[in-house]
Amino acid sequence: MRFRGAFRIRTVHLMAAVAGAAMLLMIHRTATRRVETLRSPIPVEGWSGSGLLLPAGKVVPLPGFASLPEHSAALAEVTKRGVEVGKDGRVYGLLRVHHWCGNDPIREHVSRVDVADLMAYLGEGKTSEAMPRPRWSLQHAASAFSPAGWRIEEFMGYCRWHEDMVGRRRP
Repeated sequence: MRFRGAFRIRTVHLMAAVAGAAMLLMIHRTATRRVETLRSPIPVEGWSGSGLLLPAGKVVPLPGFASLPEHSAALAEVTKRGVEVGKDGRVYGLLRVHHWCGNDPIREHVSRVDVADLMAYLGEGKTSEAMPRPRWSLQHAASAFSPAGWRIEEFMGYCRWHEDMVGRRRP
């Protein structure tokens, strides 16, 4: 007598594998890109305590900062694609955003961020003014930046909170 259950189980496994592969193809096909750009990027050669070093020896200070840190992975990442200096003196850069959830259809995300807000959020550098920070941001800042990209959800919450406190809106 031949046992037919094994054949049926293999068939079920094969059908599940085919269905899973089809779903992956559909997700990959619908994956999107969110890539923001800078309007007129200026290359950054590095930074010193007084600000960002631009070509021709120009130094652009970050608003609200007395000095920048000597070493910073976040500052290196946000300035490696250049920066944009707004009319109001704010400095903007680009950061890769890490979408950690496998159900997220975004395969590439680069966000335009205010460099001073980023440094204040991470607590890097010395601010020239008392920059308020909510207690919840202190817990999440250290883990928000990684080589995989920026976990931006906590930072965006901080930016909204900071804009409400200071009354400054982004251009």
